[in-house]
Amino acid sequence: MNISEYKLQSKFFKVFTHPVRLLILDVLREGEACVCHLEATLGYRQAYISQQLATLREAGIIRDRRDGWNVYYQVVDLQIFKLVDDARTLLFDGEKLPLLPKAQHCPCPKCNPGVGEQITNSKKESQMLVIKVLGSGCPNCKKLEAIARKVVDSLAVEAAIEKVTQYDEIMKYDVLSTPGLVINEKVVSSGRIPSESEITTWVTSAL
Repeated sequence: MNISEYKLQSKFFKVFTHPVRLLILDVLREGEACVCHLEATLGYRQAYISQQLATLREAGIIRDRRDGWNVYYQVVDLQIFKLVDDARTLLFDGEKLPLLPKAQHCPCPKCNPGVGEQITNSKKESQMLVIKVLGSGCPNCKKLEAIARKVVDSLAVEAAIEKVTQYDEIMKYDVLSTPGLVINEKVVSSGRIPSESEITTWVTSAL
């Protein structure tokens, strides 16, 4: 008997064992949504929602697309909803779950179709993380940049990653050695390449 297929199924179903992921999928029934819309609808912090989005995306259940400052998420295959609905029928005998609350104070274009893009983008820009990699462009600097980009992508957060290579600009951050990592103007690491888990912690803490 080939157990590998059962392991694959088990791994897939494990994605649905978190209630917030199911809530996210319920929101996405109405169409694509950005992180700020999910945050405004569900009431959880962006960092927490981003972690759940990353899990759903890694499992191939959702995908994202960028439109200016906004990153939108949508379900890849609508059969996912049938799978969730079948589970609910089995558990609740067809009883419908309460309706999700309306998004409160969400700045995204979906919730504010009459508001100019300039206003929405201005608020999104103020919320965006700014991550800077300090260094001359050496191999370690490039490796640090690659890890930072991987973390941002896996967490599905909106962030601008900048390379600071000029010596006088690097010295403004009072670091003794490079590569250095700065998140929202706070030096979090210098003189080494931090691990992916460390950078993940720093990024989520800054949200």
